[in-house]
Amino acid sequence: MRSLYALLLLVGCKGDDAEPAKKAPAAEHEVQTVVPVEHLPAHFPLPASATRKLVRSSAKIAMTVWEYEYRDLDVKAALKQIEDGMTAAKYTIASKSDDDVVGSFDGKTYAVAVGAKSGATSLTIRAFPQSGPMTLPAPASYPAKFPFVAGGTASYAAQGAQLRVAYTQDANDVEAAMVFAAKADGWTCTGRGTVTCTKAQSSVTFSTEAAPGGSLLVVSSR
Repeated sequence: MRSLYALLLLVGCKGDDAEPAKKAPAAEHEVQTVVPVEHLPAHFPLPASATRKLVRSSAKIAMTVWEYEYRDLDVKAALKQIEDGMTAAKYTIASKSDDDVVGSFDGKTYAVAVGAKSGATSLTIRAFPQSGPMTLPAPASYPAKFPFVAGGTASYAAQGAQLRVAYTQDANDVEAAMVFAAKADGWTCTGRGTVTCTKAQSSVTFSTEAAPGGSLLVVSSR
């Protein structure tokens, strides 16, 4: 009986020396907290990270938007990964700066803006047809031949030389859509917050501001 007890004790000790079960590897991708209105195409070089989080997604004014938050990548590193990934995937790079890069692939343009926001790195991807965001015939009081981005409400309030149009989209998205639509139509645009676009002898200035339910576009021409 003592021999059997000793044998069981020996087996138990060996069991204690066995390797502990390996922990599951950390997740490579973010925990989904926002349901995307449309999935980002697989060919897009989105930086991988355990801290990556989708914080905003929308598909309006012929532009699909994905905004991600990173807490382990700074602005410079995130932008470099996007640029390198676009180059490797054979995107056509249209422009780039210290905080954005614009590339085209398979008939669509992807405009990526990177910046610091709330102690993290914000990466916003805006995708739209290569020909530019959708435009519609403009109201009579709108500047002649300047692109009128689709999605504005039917209520246009003219105040002197200014025209105000309400949108249900984020103000930054409306500004981006306006700029890309104007550039696609041959206008040259400069500035952020307040943007001035010129073409031949025409000049149009516009700004966007947050408003209840979306944003307000203020347009003036001279």
